[in-house]
Amino acid sequence: MNITTYYPDIDSINKIPDNSSVSAIMVHHSVSGENTKIEDLHKWHVKDRGFNAIGYHLVIFRDGKVIQTRPFDKCGAHCEIPSGIGKVGSNGLTKSWNHHSLGVCFIGDFRTDEVTQAQWQSFSDVCYLLFRSFNLSTADITWHRKATKGRTECPGPNLISKLENIQLNSETIVTTHEPVPVEKTLTQFSTLDLIEELSKRIHAQYDKN
Repeated sequence: MNITTYYPDIDSINKIPDNSSVSAIMVHHSVSGENTKIEDLHKWHVKDRGFNAIGYHLVIFRDGKVIQTRPFDKCGAHCEIPSGIGKVGSNGLTKSWNHHSLGVCFIGDFRTDEVTQAQWQSFSDVCYLLFRSFNLSTADITWHRKATKGRTECPGPNLISKLENIQLNSETIVTTHEPVPVEKTLTQFSTLDLIEELSKRIHAQYDKN
């Protein structure tokens, strides 16, 4: 697995509010072709919509490549719907999913496309480490359509069916690697070092097999 970061404007990223906690992993799709580049997402989110960075924390490409586009300790910009998690504010609502979840975008249009084996393997490996680092489980994986109670098709029925199968234990989400000794959780790493450590741990698992 190849994991890199894409932070073209670190000053803008530093303006993003810190998230309240990480309580979920929320899955999206890009609704775009297999040749979509990270620069395309940057244009759509930053230049066209005025975001400080691409709205997702991680993007998984068709070949399994993973790019971190937003630090895990920063709020996302991928689902503004109230999460129902935590303290209710003066408006009678909780903070949005952007404050509680890590947004993961699969490149593709899964109304018609199928998830590639490389994408699913990368998602599994990333989840394995995020579960350990943020005390999450398969029950904490959600998706855009589920969070919005059907207001959107995202991330498309072909990806949703695989995510639903996780809940039914008929789809494998975590790898069968031996547990990684964790002396330091990922949340304790500085923003710029975090994804490097994540990548190192994943590669360490492959080296054992």
